[in-house]
Amino acid sequence: MSSNAQIEANRQNSQASTGATSPAGQKKSSMNALRHGFTGQSVLVSAEEKPLYDAHVIAYLEQYQPKSHEESNLVQQYADQHWTLHQISVQQMNVLTMLNMSNAHHMKIGSDYETLNAASAQFYKQIGNLGIYEQRRRRAAQETLAQFNELKAAREKAFAEAVTVYKGLKLKNQPFNPADFGFVYSTTEIETFIAQQIAIFAAKTPTPGSVK
Repeated sequence: MSSNAQIEANRQNSQASTGATSPAGQKKSSMNALRHGFTGQSVLVSAEEKPLYDAHVIAYLEQYQPKSHEESNLVQQYADQHWTLHQISVQQMNVLTMLNMSNAHHMKIGSDYETLNAASAQFYKQIGNLGIYEQRRRRAAQETLAQFNELKAAREKAFAEAVTVYKGLKLKNQPFNPADFGFVYSTTEIETFIAQQIAIFAAKTPTPGSVK
């Protein structure tokens, strides 16, 4: 699991990137969501949404288990990108609802086709813009996840190499100092991992005479 320090650091990052916090600022941000919220890098989070946003970020941290500051930043970005995708989806539903209400109103009062079409144009434009924002955010999220996976793979490869070197020196009764080989992992981390692997293997290995 991610350490408490890592989770707290990401909480601080999320608080620093949530945009306006004053009532007036939140109102202005909500009014300009289509123009700013989906095109910029900041995430618009209202006071009411803040607990949900925090839980959203922590869930991503728990799922992807970042082990470094750089990995944590990428997971934070990925969580923010998906949060924005949810906001875009909500906004799409809102615009569609307003479009349907507008059409129903004009049909009720007997507006001609040109009037109906003119009234609907603004909603179709917003729907089109939202579709563009959604595609951009999905591409950005895919790129962010790919960067995280690349870092994770490199980290796991380096750790596996550290374990191999440790085992080799252990068999020769030679001392092992991770820093001497350029490893950032401690001997305790490596020994803990090896102990866990031995315990897992032992648990999966049936004892003589036991029923499989």
